[in-house]
Amino acid sequence: MGKKGRKVGMNELLVDCLLEYQREQQLTKEKFGSLWEDVPNVFAGDLGGTVSLDSLTGGWIRFIKKCGLKKVKLHGLRATFATYLSYKGVPTKVIQKLLGHSREATTTNFYTMAYDDYATSIIDVTNDIKKSQK
Repeated sequence: MGKKGRKVGMNELLVDCLLEYQREQQLTKEKFGSLWEDVPNVFAGDLGGTVSLDSLTGGWIRFIKKCGLKKVKLHGLRATFATYLSYKGVPTKVIQKLLGHSREATTTNFYTMAYDDYATSIIDVTNDIKKSQK
């Protein structure tokens, strides 16, 4: 058996995105019929099957280029997530558990940082983007 998993909560926006992805994936599965390889994963390759790490990384790179975003490694989203939670006042012990760290110091030293006023204003702007989508 593989690594022990952990529960991670999802907000409404993520649930909506995943349901849309599931609908699109079902259409693709119907289109390709017997060529489609079912896997018990959320994400699958073009014809089903397991998605390779290289494929995920390539998709991420194409996404950030298309959107004109700053180049950041996919793993960098993990640090962004942890730092944002810290900024919002989530206790470090909770963030540690979400990230699966055995020591709280790992979370504090590598995945959270203090925000200055400029960074705080950026978070407020990104929250406004979500609000405007409703």
